Amino acid sequence: MLESEAPTKFSWVWAYDATNPTYVRAVPQTPTSQNAAASFQLGFPPNTFLPDTSGGAGPWGQDANGILQQLTAGVQWLQAGGVEPFDATFAANTAGYPKYAMVRSVTFPGAWISTIDNNSNNPDTGGADWTPVVLLNPSLRAGASVFTVYTYSGNNPNGFVAGTASSGSVCPDMCWTQGGDQGLWVCVSSGPASGAGQAVWVQIWNGAGAGPSLPLVANGQCRLVYTNGTTVTLLPFGGGGLIINDVLQVIPSPAPTIAASTCSAGPNYIYSAISGGGSMTLEASTTGYTMNSSGLANKIGDATRSLVGWAYVAGGVFVQSLVASWYNRRAIPIQGDPNFSAVADDPVLVDLGPGAHLSVFVWGDEGLQASAQVLFVTLGEGASSYSTGIGLDGALVNQNSGLNGSGYNLYCALPGALGEGLHTLSCWGSSDPSAGETVIAMMLTATTRG
Repeated sequence: MLESEAPTKFSWVWAYDATNPTYVRAVPQTPTSQNAAASFQLGFPPNTFLPDTSGGAGPWGQDANGILQQLTAGVQWLQAGGVEPFDATFAANTAGYPKYAMVRSVTFPGAWISTIDNNSNNPDTGGADWTPVVLLNPSLRAGASVFTVYTYSGNNPNGFVAGTASSGSVCPDMCWTQGGDQGLWVCVSSGPASGAGQAVWVQIWNGAGAGPSLPLVANGQCRLVYTNGTTVTLLPFGGGGLIINDVLQVIPSPAPTIAASTCSAGPNYIYSAISGGGSMTLEASTTGYTMNSSGLANKIGDATRSLVGWAYVAGGVFVQSLVASWYNRRAIPIQGDPNFSAVADDPVLVDLGPGAHLSVFVWGDEGLQASAQVLFVTLGEGASSYSTGIGLDGALVNQNSGLNGSGYNLYCALPGALGEGLHTLSCWGSSDPSAGETVIAMMLTATTRG
């Protein structure tokens, strides 16, 4: 279909000047006692299809005008861009609004979009499963004399609540700022708190006093964090937005959690989903993820599950150093056993044993930094040197040597392309076996991101 093929608009409603009810009348839902009268239940009744000689009766012209008037009025409203508010009676008669349906808000100058099918919840009274769409006035004005930055607090199931005001010395691009009793400013160029800078005026409230502020939400405004051994939590971070199944959602309050008891022993990918009731949940799976055409990470074979992190379960609890967030990653420092020591009596470098092993998780697009501190060395009689090293997944990746008991630090930076998943760092050592027993004490540390 082409834009040029748009049908002719109804500039007039059918029979707009006809006398009511002489020439036009509203068609009722159910049949009335009037012979041959139309209804929505039957349309034109069966006897209007029979000849007069067989008991038939002609249809009423008022009914034809009535139904055409209602149809053209509805189409004219849509052609004019009209959006109806939520109608509880209509919702009850039709089993609710479908997913992606839009209704006009009666509490702010904007609209709501349904996020589920068969939606009978009223969004203007706090009903869940609707996403707000706020109308903007595109006119540009000079920067407001004072910018008071609003921060979003996600307590409303629809993600639209009043923010908490806090002053700031700089107005960054696209921040929301108070601009008087009738709206907000949106910065379109950075500038100081007063004077310079341009902003778009946003008229969001027509009632008395300051209207509700907007949540400035976008995808990936969250972090998966370790809460305790039994719980991992998806917290809002910088706004609380997260795209799930191609719909921008807002992290609710309280934030969604997942229990270690619902996860598999070992590695788990953590996904966020929207339940049948419309609430945000977390799920664990050993199934990996794939990147869609928009660059979003979804569970393989199920685009309704959005990746938010990774977690390892051992002994029925989460391992704190092995919980990694997909979004807003931070450095995760990991330290090995500071009391580890082992005997080195091999002339070549060998793994000193599992007591000095360190498990780390690495995302596929991240690298890994590792270091080993040689704390002390007790040399055997006649020994003059020793060597130590750092191993990764059973292979030596870095080494150094010491003389006469001197200590030192080993350091190695391993770039990306290690392969996403769990990796094992290890301490290695060697000494001249003919010189007697050499005791090496080492401590591994590593830094990954998640």
